[in-house]
Amino acid sequence: MGRLKENFLMIRKSYNISNSFSWLTLIDNKPDCNKFEVSWDHLGDDIDVYQKMLNLIFKSDIQKLVVGPCVPGFSWNDFANVYYEPENFVKPTLIHAEFDNIYEINFMNMMVDNNIEYDYCGYCKINKWDDFIQLVLNVGGTDSLKFYNKDDQYCFYIHYTCSIGIYYKVINESIKNILKVCEELKLKVIQKY
Repeated sequence: MGRLKENFLMIRKSYNISNSFSWLTLIDNKPDCNKFEVSWDHLGDDIDVYQKMLNLIFKSDIQKLVVGPCVPGFSWNDFANVYYEPENFVKPTLIHAEFDNIYEINFMNMMVDNNIEYDYCGYCKINKWDDFIQLVLNVGGTDSLKFYNKDDQYCFYIHYTCSIGIYYKVINESIKNILKVCEELKLKVIQKY
């Protein structure tokens, strides 16, 4: 299939937003800032339910989100927890012994199709939210990849335990709206500082 044209990409490389999140300080590679977790483990572990919850919680902000590594120096390859040689930047297949998870293979193939090098440490604009989030959820979610909202100064990660962690600078209208939606959906919200 080759590389996709820019307007057909699921994600595309974007601008650097790290200076916009200077308040997101790290201690032992973990953020030291305002945080809350949202959980819906009581709803089961169906990926479609998970995706529906994410769409409802972030529906007003989806177009503002970019996605990227959780800490400086992490690459997109760190997210899928699989590795391959940069000089052999081709689509991985089940033939390669190091790839035993079809979802990780699909994630790496998406990177190739979307011109994201294995060692890319920058951010990407999400062009096709539903497709991308489904791919991320199938890999299992991790806190090594975060979704950033520069305008409203928050970011979040998706955890494999049917929860999300949201870091924010201050409680603003966007954070209030997220909390309101969580309350309406009767999701568990745990405040952490």
